[in-house]
Amino acid sequence: MSEPVLEVWFDFASSYSCPSVLRVGDLARARGIGILWKPFILGPVFARNGLTQPPFLVSEDKRAYMIRDLERLCAPLGLEFRLPEPFPQNSVTAVRLALAVEAEPWAGDFYARLFRAAFGEGAQIQDPAVLTALLEAAGREGAALVERARTDPDLKAALRARVEEAATKRLFGAPSFLTPDGELFWGDDRLEQALDWTAALRKA
Repeated sequence: MSEPVLEVWFDFASSYSCPSVLRVGDLARARGIGILWKPFILGPVFARNGLTQPPFLVSEDKRAYMIRDLERLCAPLGLEFRLPEPFPQNSVTAVRLALAVEAEPWAGDFYARLFRAAFGEGAQIQDPAVLTALLEAAGREGAALVERARTDPDLKAALRARVEEAATKRLFGAPSFLTPDGELFWGDDRLEQALDWTAALRKA
């Protein structure tokens, strides 16, 4: 029987996507589960649900809680969490870049590197120079890939299609996890549950 695959939906602008992407690889391997990366952008998802801004920006108390919660979550991952300014960042180019490389075996490592830069260093992920440097630090051809992410009409169309796919699957936030049998789990605190559910399908 082939290994079950968990869809991992994330946005580089999403703070809680950060710890999930940083830890899902090891957790999935330990359970014999594959990962299907699904980078997308949250803006249209929020708009579809009548939200004009991310939920954690509704009040200063929620914002402060989010920061402290993520500091606790990221510390065991070796990341000193830092909320970038502005927050949320414009992640369109970064997500197009993620779409361009999502089938590469090194995609997950690159996504983790990008999240560590955004939420550990406050890097401006909308800046092509930042994205280029991150790719080159990972041993990839940065300038060409970033230029493609900025200008390639096929990647622009792919991002629109990915957002439409998210709507079809009734996603409303990130990170979200979809199991092979269609169960939806939302939030970093549901990652292990999503993985265990997926692993159990092998035994069914």
